[in-house]
Amino acid sequence: MLDDKQKQTVEKIKAICAIIGARLEPQDDSFWSVQLTATFPAPDGLSVFFSDRGARLDVFHQRPRHNNGKGCQPNVSGNPPFITVSLARTAEAIAADITRRLLPDARTDLAICLEQMERECAFEEQRAITRRCLEEVGVSFHEYASIPYTGYICGSCCSVRISSGESVTFERITLDRAGAVALCRLLNEVAKAKK
Repeated sequence: MLDDKQKQTVEKIKAICAIIGARLEPQDDSFWSVQLTATFPAPDGLSVFFSDRGARLDVFHQRPRHNNGKGCQPNVSGNPPFITVSLARTAEAIAADITRRLLPDARTDLAICLEQMERECAFEEQRAITRRCLEEVGVSFHEYASIPYTGYICGSCCSVRISSGESVTFERITLDRAGAVALCRLLNEVAKAKK
């Protein structure tokens, strides 16, 4: 449960959000510390995270976790933009600081995250298409969430891994002599056809 000082901090954060035009997400009252998220309306979609540090307040850009429910994560290096402000300042002064010092960098960071997530989603879509194509010709894929693009063909004589969107790596191929010769002939034909 929040103490009286923390409840005052929550009220100040509410006032800050009203000034900067962000909607404060509800927090479970059983929390022992003030950690709140505020989201700006579309088309911005920017989220900021407030974390109470006693006499100070950390305000971070909260990077998106998913893109349109597709489960793609941004792969952006470094920490998200943040500022630290004194809680002794007025809500208006803190809101002005957030607007001036945090939001420009946070919007740039958000654009980078969204671009990265779009690339990641396109990559995953290509991998899924490749997986479906390989399943049609008899490749059996693992159903484990951690390795959804690794499988086997011909029972378990060959490990198949979708290494990128459209590239497939065949690993650990075990064949008898006749099978190996037939595979080499087939690969040579494929190579000639590509020329």
